[in-house]
Amino acid sequence: MLETMVTNTRELNKVANYLRNQKEIDRLRKLAETWQVPYNHVTEFIAGKRVLLADIDVGEKEYTTVNAKLAEELHILDDVYFADAIGAYVCRKANNAVYRGRIMKRHKSLQKCLDYVLRKALEEAEEKYGKEKMRAQNGVGITLSDAQVFQWVDDYYALEDEKQEAEKREKAKKEFLEEKQERLKREEKAKEWKGMQDTAQKKKEDKERREKEAKENVQLSFDFLSSNTESETEEDVLQESVPGE
Repeated sequence: MLETMVTNTRELNKVANYLRNQKEIDRLRKLAETWQVPYNHVTEFIAGKRVLLADIDVGEKEYTTVNAKLAEELHILDDVYFADAIGAYVCRKANNAVYRGRIMKRHKSLQKCLDYVLRKALEEAEEKYGKEKMRAQNGVGITLSDAQVFQWVDDYYALEDEKQEAEKREKAKKEFLEEKQERLKREEKAKEWKGMQDTAQKKKEDKERREKEAKENVQLSFDFLSSNTESETEEDVLQESVPGE
């Protein structure tokens, strides 16, 4: 299967995107569990609120120039959805010192910018068509102007959300550890249950074996008595019934 060929986060995101497009949601969930992706990331990715299943964190790395940061982000995103178009726009806006400073903030990333744009587009569609109609039609198409999309990009980079991002990371970390503990508990219970089933099966097999052996012993005894009786003659019977002879 395709999932077994995944060796890094970039491949994970490519396979996840393929499975989502193919509506292979069960396989996608299993893949995410194997790679220990937080549950809320999985649900948001399936709902179309995230461009990537797994975060590729660029916040831990120090960049000397805005071009270096954006170039690496674009390489990682590999033109998912409209990454290149928005990346080119952000590169142009980086000529402005204020905008450049916003891009260089460690908690800001092009991936999160795309997520923000996706959420805004989804809100726009829900407002226009309604959630019920979108669910009934398995999504709807919506036309957005460049100006509208780029405004959302500007809004994202202008957001003073460093505190919220830190809280989200801590929450995700906590949820991940809780999910891991729950998964370990489930695995332990499954292992315990299997052990109980194996023990019950062994007891059943032992009982059946003993019953079978008991039946075979009875049959052997019966066969032995039958063979002795068949070999006796009338004279033998009479001889045994006359005492003293």
